[in-house]
Amino acid sequence: KEKKKSYQNSGMLHCTTCDLQIENTFVDYVRGGMEIGLMIGVDFTASNGPIEAHDSLHHTSDQDDRPNDVGGNVEH
Repeated sequence: KEKKKSYQNSGMLHCTTCDLQIENTFVDYVRGGMEIGLMIGVDFTASNGPIEAHDSLHHTSDQDDRPNDVGGNVEH
């Protein structure tokens, strides 16, 4: 519009204050030193077999170490 002969100044805007609000990301919090606790719950009940059987995974299982494996990977 400014190039047209009939153009008139549309006005001016004066700001007396300006307030910027920064929204932090998850990474910003971690880099800032925030400590995080991780809790994992896994229910393998359906795949463990009958609870009465002594060889079922309800009594002994490699699954006991899985949350530690996942937590160790997240930790690093």
